[in-house]
Amino acid sequence: MARYNDFKSYIQSNYAEYLSRVVFTFVNEKHDGLGFHSYSVLSLCKQEIENLSVKSLRCNDMPGPFVKIDVNLTADIVMLGLGTKKYEADRKTRWFTVHIVANINNGMVIDESKTSTEEYAPGTFDKTTALDEFLVPYVYTADLEDIADDFTLFYCQDAIYGPEEPYAFPYWHVLQQMEIDAYEADLPEMQMGRMYFKKSTVTVYKKSPMIGEQKYEDAEIHPGTMLISKNSRFMHNTQSAILTIAHEIVHWYYHQKFFKILSLLDDQSSMMPCDVEPQKYDEEMTSLQKARWFVEWQANAIGMRIALPQELFVQAMREVYSEQSKIPQKGSFTAEVLEATLEIVGNMFGVSKFVAKQRAIQLGLDAAAGTMIYIDGHYHRPFSFAEGILGQKQTFVIDKDSLDGLCREDKVLSDLIVSGQFIYLGYVVCINDKQYVEKKDPKWMSPGEGEYDLTEYARDHVDECCLIFDWDSISGKNDDGGFYGLCYLSKDVSAQNRIEHTYNPDFECNQDTMALAKQIAKYKAAFAAEEKVLRELPRTFPDQLIYHMDRKNITVEALAFQSNLSTTTIKKYRAGTSRPDLDNIMAVFIGLNLPEIYCDQMLDACGLALKDMDLKQKVYRVLIREHSDGNLYQWNKILRGFNLESIPNRRNQKISV
Repeated sequence: MARYNDFKSYIQSNYAEYLSRVVFTFVNEKHDGLGFHSYSVLSLCKQEIENLSVKSLRCNDMPGPFVKIDVNLTADIVMLGLGTKKYEADRKTRWFTVHIVANINNGMVIDESKTSTEEYAPGTFDKTTALDEFLVPYVYTADLEDIADDFTLFYCQDAIYGPEEPYAFPYWHVLQQMEIDAYEADLPEMQMGRMYFKKSTVTVYKKSPMIGEQKYEDAEIHPGTMLISKNSRFMHNTQSAILTIAHEIVHWYYHQKFFKILSLLDDQSSMMPCDVEPQKYDEEMTSLQKARWFVEWQANAIGMRIALPQELFVQAMREVYSEQSKIPQKGSFTAEVLEATLEIVGNMFGVSKFVAKQRAIQLGLDAAAGTMIYIDGHYHRPFSFAEGILGQKQTFVIDKDSLDGLCREDKVLSDLIVSGQFIYLGYVVCINDKQYVEKKDPKWMSPGEGEYDLTEYARDHVDECCLIFDWDSISGKNDDGGFYGLCYLSKDVSAQNRIEHTYNPDFECNQDTMALAKQIAKYKAAFAAEEKVLRELPRTFPDQLIYHMDRKNITVEALAFQSNLSTTTIKKYRAGTSRPDLDNIMAVFIGLNLPEIYCDQMLDACGLALKDMDLKQKVYRVLIREHSDGNLYQWNKILRGFNLESIPNRRNQKISV
């Protein structure tokens, strides 16, 4: 028998005659209501069904091996006159839904007594999807934990957990209850497992206490048998055989009738292969390909949750974290404790540390995203950040190829790095400042990596200093909740795994980080300029006055206007023939708007000092420290507020030298 691309083609090919007969009966009973002439001869005419075409299907589950199939179809209805004459002018295309109840246990057998038909106005069929056509259950991310909890409660409540892996999924107990056989087998490289829904003959490995493992060729297996690859795991060995078994259990638990439908489409097919790498969802897929995609997504997403039930997982995390917290740590305490905890918990469940990391993030432990960081095979030390900072599809971590690609497309991001405000550290993009970035400890350096890394402070405050990137799984938009994307981000991140990063400069946290970086860059520029001035500053007061006036391009007349000192006095200060007293040097300071550090240099050059025991001098210190960007009027207003005399002291504008 030919293989069909979808279920509706199978129905069309094998049941068109039955459907035509059902519709024929319906229209001949209801012809007066179908828009035809009902007078004289025509009212006695029969109607013929032609060009029946199945448009879509909706399958509804029923108890046992039964399924209710709503077949949406169109058919031409032609009036027949006396004899075999057709009234072509009265040909009409009508829309119908035929409701069928069928047993699909072995083939498809229709219970004709339960078939019913109804007519629709043209084009008004309810919209159906690939899931409807193939009886794939609708499963949403919001329901995944409840689904897994219900499964665990039903199948695992009486299970006995082993001493070596006290929390590991008791799959043998579940397999026995569900009457599923499981064997290891040499499957193709890109297959992690198979679920059989027909009898078949295969080559498997069986183990026994007496003789160990033996290979059995041409072993006969029954429906409900799973084969587990001896060598391949989901996402290329970052997961475990336990998760593959959980994956296949979900298939048998949720998708048996989907398997039955597959066997109708291809009588040579006996099993469903499960791939190591998920396919990319594409709207151009056939309905069967889409159904397969959803079935695999459900088995992966639910399988992880039944292998690591949330209540047990949270309990294990609390116990281990408490113990690990008592062990002295180096560096970022919180992040390193959490990383050690996840590795131990993974072992307790018989899965990898990457699976434990992903499960923790699924259950709301955002901080787990700062652990187990591998970029292109290189390990990076863990980091911490404030709870609630990262959204569902956000990350601090990015590989170099992805960052380079973003910089080619996003000028804002490119400018941040080219300007030196931010630096890429091989896994995060951080503010380029000594508070956050330091020379890397040689023991953490790998060939080809940069020589800088996060400081211990930055490692505990990554949300303060590092940019956040949005990500999406290119496995397809139907990867609800980003399950596959999180699988990739929880292990080794590289451009080769199917994660697509984007940068949103308008995201609030990025706005704050960029603003901080700009402020730091501004301070750095100011500090650099200050250091340059201090290096060049002469030692004597006259030379310092000339230097600052030249640096700020201020003439004698302008300084006289801004300080209320005479031009003669300023010229004498510049010539060194007189020097100011404390009141008048304050007038020079505000006339030049000099920062405090330069004011102190001038005071030293004049042999003057501001003493905290004197009220006037205390106020003078406040003025040069906090109001150096003001003007003489503002300074004198503050002085009068303390009942102090205004400056300058015009009675003593010069002191002869």
